[in-house]
Amino acid sequence: MTERLRVASEQSRLVRVATRTGRALDDSLVARAGRGIEKTVRKSSLYRWLTAEPDPEVIVIDLRETWTVGPAIAALDWLTERLAPAVASSGLRTGIEAAHKAVVRAPLRLGGIAVATAFAASLLATALAGTLTAAGFVGYGLVVSLALATSRVDLTWRELGETKIGKAVVAAFEPPAYNERD
Repeated sequence: MTERLRVASEQSRLVRVATRTGRALDDSLVARAGRGIEKTVRKSSLYRWLTAEPDPEVIVIDLRETWTVGPAIAALDWLTERLAPAVASSGLRTGIEAAHKAVVRAPLRLGGIAVATAFAASLLATALAGTLTAAGFVGYGLVVSLALATSRVDLTWRELGETKIGKAVVAAFEPPAYNERD
């Protein structure tokens, strides 16, 4: 019975089509790009730092008390004290606060608009340069479409944190509880 199934599966058109499709997907530009991105991310020092095993004997050093970094921190503290009154009433601060409020109110909407705008501009630049291919046009179109669909989501930052995905992301990046040893 097993031999018959093996022979039948080898002769099956469905199995051949699925095999060819799998090979084509594995050899596609998107798959190769994904593998390249994954390889780059895994080699990055930030990824290695985030996934490293914690050291059981953690030593805390107050850098303000060191000879090398201490003076730089003191200079930054002095500069911050002098600039704080000017920054409190600056237009830059007002703009940053307005941007922060907008992001908190609808982060996916703003992110979708930003991504759609960036990819639409890139599509235009690629088309004007004469290097746009049909596959590239479809790829750009998909990204812009998904970004525009995302721009219709009006969840606040807090509401996003309460979704299942939001809770998973928070759990993944939340630092562990600090236990002070006696």
